Amino acid sequence: MTNRRNIPLPSINSPEDAARYAYRTVSNTAIDIARRSTREKSMLMNVSLLSPAAPSVESEATAKVFVETMFTKVSEIVARDVSCPGCQQQIVLAATTEILHLVLIEGESEGTRGQTWFDDVIYETVDRFTQDMGILPAARRQRKSRCKRCVMDLIALGLSELGYRRG
Repeated sequence: MTNRRNIPLPSINSPEDAARYAYRTVSNTAIDIARRSTREKSMLMNVSLLSPAAPSVESEATAKVFVETMFTKVSEIVARDVSCPGCQQQIVLAATTEILHLVLIEGESEGTRGQTWFDDVIYETVDRFTQDMGILPAARRQRKSRCKRCVMDLIALGLSELGYRRG
């Protein structure tokens, strides 16, 4: 009887290839487990809630002060904390900074509602930082997913340290 366990993978032709594949698989699993164990479920949030609720002069001023405070807090967190082992700190900080800039510039506009803009900013940032690295498309997609989670965690930690709680 033939099944997945006794048929070799098409790209693995030698014991060295098998060892490399196993190492990469175990490494990726370890990174994912490390991220999962350090992440607090209660800190996950909808990032679109960063923009002000009502467009008024007072709320716009409050939102600008809040976002500028977030810039400072995020920079402090990155300076003192080690980011996850799978993401480069500069990519996570750059994506977070771009997101905060968009919230500061666009505020309550339609462009910042929903989650697609958030994904787009992270994907563009990862592409910009990794385009000269020769990374395969599948690895780049995986990095985008991991970096998105790290950016969300960084924003949530910043909000938490500023005293904002989810709910």
